This record gives sequence, C-alpha cells and structure tokens, in this order.
Amino acid sequence: MVLYSGGICAVLMALTYWYIDVKGKDKWLYRFKIYGMNSIFAYVVSHVISFRSVSESLFFGFARFLEKPGYEFLLGVSNAAILFVMLVMLYRRKIFIRV
Repeated sequence: MVLYSGGICAVLMALTYWYIDVKGKDKWLYRFKIYGMNSIFAYVVSHVISFRSVSESLFFGFARFLEKPGYEFLLGVSNAAILFVMLVMLYRRKIFIRV
C-alpha cells in the first residue's frame, strides 16, 4: 500500500510539474502564492485574533434567516475571506515574514 500510494503521489507530482512549469499554466496559482508567502503570519494571526467573533459581529442579523449549517458556513467563509484580505494587503506591500 505504501508503494502504491507513493507511486500515485509521484505521478500526480509529475503531472503537476508538467502542467505548471513546462506548459506555463500558473495563473490560477495566485491565491496559493499569496497564502504561501505569509503562511506563518496566517497561522499566528489565526490563533491570536478570533475571526469568529469578527464574523459574528458582521453577520449577526443573518442568523435568524439562515439555518444553523448555513450560518456556520457563512461564518467560515467570512473567516477565510478576512484572513485572505489581510494576506493580500501584506503581499501587495511586499511584506513577508520569515523565520
């Protein structure tokens, strides 16, 4: 099983390398690049700032219109959006945190 799954991973990595590096199709990777350039910042800030509280204060009025799963999904998407906006601002100002 280890060799089988390792082989699948190697084939997928080769296909990804071919598609991105050889063919030059990398426009859809912009979001991953933004997150990867400041991933340490994203990790630390997500533990320091309670994005759930920020999202709940922004979307408090929607709680009565949406069922619990829909409201939780809205909060999760808004948490990710708030963090991503912060990462985009850092990326545009060329601020990168390194260890």
